[in-house]
Amino acid sequence: MVEADSPLSDRVFKGFFGNQEHRGIPLSFINAVFAEAQLPPAAALSIQNPQRLPLFSDQIFTELDILYKDETGRHIQLEMQAETHYALEQRMNLNVAELFTGQSKRGKGYGSFRPVVSLWLLKESLWKDGPWLQDLSFTRSTSHLERRPYMRIITVELDKWERTVSGAAPLKDLEIERLSLLELWLVFLTRADTKNGAELARRLGDPIFKEAIGLMKGFTLAEELRYAYTRWRHSRLLRHTLLADAREEGKLTGKLEGKLEGKIESAQQLKVLGVPFETIEKATGLDRKQIEGL
Repeated sequence: MVEADSPLSDRVFKGFFGNQEHRGIPLSFINAVFAEAQLPPAAALSIQNPQRLPLFSDQIFTELDILYKDETGRHIQLEMQAETHYALEQRMNLNVAELFTGQSKRGKGYGSFRPVVSLWLLKESLWKDGPWLQDLSFTRSTSHLERRPYMRIITVELDKWERTVSGAAPLKDLEIERLSLLELWLVFLTRADTKNGAELARRLGDPIFKEAIGLMKGFTLAEELRYAYTRWRHSRLLRHTLLADAREEGKLTGKLEGKLEGKIESAQQLKVLGVPFETIEKATGLDRKQIEGL
């Protein structure tokens, strides 16, 4: 489980990369990924769903992905996934397809469609093999022509990177001058916290990390909001445990998993409405202890 003051926690990640006042931070990170993937850099970004105070609906966190548009109209999605789960690869494909086809709702011709790049920062590996950065584009090559990819998925698998020389080395042993900007970002994202942030930013050198640490210090939430966040994390862990237990017992595959997810979500919504636990038990089939933990 990601710690609450880690850059990889949902609220801090959204605060870093969804803050209208600090658009240089996502611009630096996205261009670092683009450089590794050999994509043209963005000169400027507009944030389509800016960071707001975390919203909780009975400890359900909303707005976890961040959408941008660059100066050319290219659409960029950035999402951090702390846990890989059933059908994540299908979800990635659906997201990038929806972002691309959603452009048709504006009433313009097909010629107005702009490319879509979906960036996924994965705490756990999705694939057993392959490099830590993978560029999956919807394109077709011939002997004389490579067509322009309009939909692209780029994944960064952090646990794979952390097994590389740069990812595994102690901070004092890192040869900073030999690291790419993306690797500097990965060092920051995987190692920074409220205690070591200033020293880490100094060690990494680039002023953007000093700005990020300054922003991170502002994420010390009011006590009640921290409590709500802790409750939300507990709810998410319980959901994960329920699904994992059901899989282990051989009760859950495919469609059945979706049904259990639906029951958990229904129970959460019924709790918000103040429906008695007894009624929620009958409606969802979950027991009281499970419902209390959601």
